[in-house]
Amino acid sequence: MSFGIGAILLKRCLWIVNHKTLMPIELSLLRSFGYEVYSPKIIPNDPGYRSAVVDYSWDSTLSLDPYVIEYLNRHSFYDETWSATLTDILNENFQLLITSWSGYTTPLFEAIRKFNGATVARVFGRENPARYSDFIPLAIDAPILIDRIERGASKFWFGQAFDNLCEIEHPAIQAKALNLPVGLPGDFFEYEDTWIGDSEKALFLCPNIVDSAYYGNIYNNIVNDFKLLPMEIFGRQIKRPDDDRVLPYMPDADLYSLYQHARLMIYPSVEPRHLHYSPLEAMIIGTPVIYKDGGLLERLAGSALPGQCSTAEEMNEKAKRVLGGDQELISAIRSSQKVILEKLSDRSVHQQWVDALEKIASNEFTAVVPELVGVEE
Repeated sequence: MSFGIGAILLKRCLWIVNHKTLMPIELSLLRSFGYEVYSPKIIPNDPGYRSAVVDYSWDSTLSLDPYVIEYLNRHSFYDETWSATLTDILNENFQLLITSWSGYTTPLFEAIRKFNGATVARVFGRENPARYSDFIPLAIDAPILIDRIERGASKFWFGQAFDNLCEIEHPAIQAKALNLPVGLPGDFFEYEDTWIGDSEKALFLCPNIVDSAYYGNIYNNIVNDFKLLPMEIFGRQIKRPDDDRVLPYMPDADLYSLYQHARLMIYPSVEPRHLHYSPLEAMIIGTPVIYKDGGLLERLAGSALPGQCSTAEEMNEKAKRVLGGDQELISAIRSSQKVILEKLSDRSVHQQWVDALEKIASNEFTAVVPELVGVEE
């Protein structure tokens, strides 16, 4: 069965992700395929959920009865189990459930146990060598969860943002991998190629420095490996360290300006299965980005680009050249990094989502929900 771009798809999706940047991208994408989409209104009160957001405006696009929407809005999907009433509402009104998979395992595990439609674990990569599979043994019914995934009883799918995330997962999860790439934030394209580069400083990303051992270690590596470079460090902080180079939290308009004026951005991450949005945002603005091989930027690039480096020494050397105004290197980095952005362009992302949703529909949904709705082209 082939659906193509004008795909015949199912009608309603529960999107338990609540990511600030992804919400307008993915909800608009799903609606373009003919879905109505609901997202929760109660999110974890957790500093670690730095990018979480609630948006009531999408409720007006739903054809659900108002009392059903109100009932859903009162439920804390991230940490409350499903009552019999909630289970009935979800199974009667939704055919697809997409949920982030994090330390808040309740929405995914409840869906695997109780949801009759298809469940997509929306994953963006964990820090090496952590696996999403490692969350399953924490459940008291872990063998049952794995069994349901293996037998297809839960109609489970592993919706990976990058095509290598499944490579270290449990075999049952590897077998259900779908490529659902992340889209690029549309707001940034209003400032595409507006880079000025007059600050004469290198920009680094490092959030949550004081309160996270992981990011605290990254901060220490930055200040040690690049101690001779003039730098600014940005990212949402719960508590700012005693370092004037660490910037306070800023609204989006100030972030655009930061990228525009930074001489370059340095992204030294070597995480093979995790990538922040920030270097991609900087690339859209046109900021030259220097990055280290071994990370996801190298994988997205597909080949060694002028901004790629093998060592901290090489990164320092290229950074000094950019800071010194080496126009040949600056131009080479800026023009070549568009290859990375192309991998996450609207066209590429749209087609991969079509392919994934088509696979779900043809392999799983048609047997459960035979009545499908058409999508206007």
